[in-house]
Amino acid sequence: MKWPPLDVESEKPANGLSQEESKTELKTIINSDDAREKLYVHEMGFTLIIEAMINAKKPIIGHNCMYDLLYLYNQFIGELPTDYHAFITEWNRLFPLTYDTKVLCFASKSFYNTALGTVYEKCTSDDKFKNNLRFKFDTQHGCTNY
Repeated sequence: MKWPPLDVESEKPANGLSQEESKTELKTIINSDDAREKLYVHEMGFTLIIEAMINAKKPIIGHNCMYDLLYLYNQFIGELPTDYHAFITEWNRLFPLTYDTKVLCFASKSFYNTALGTVYEKCTSDDKFKNNLRFKFDTQHGCTNY
């Protein structure tokens, strides 16, 4: 495919409008509410999801997730506080229901190995846990097991 020759001398861009008309059209597009909303969502990105999570106050559950929490805070919420106590205080204000399953397993003294796969296997095979835990997998979307 050959590109059409460029007419450098022409005052009209490829869209057939003069430069002034093009600027006016661009301003109209940029100033539309829809464009502003799209630009806002694009620029804010994942921060909007974090904001929704903060507002929802739903539980945050992870496994060995301290570094993940620090990263999440630093990237999407604000500068990390200068010490651990200040971070935990602020994190708990934003996400009051945060659970680290590795910490819970270690504290329970029921798990020799707190690796996630090992914890899952013990929970699904040991009668002490198996009869108390129910796992529901999203089989409709192909998620049939751990």
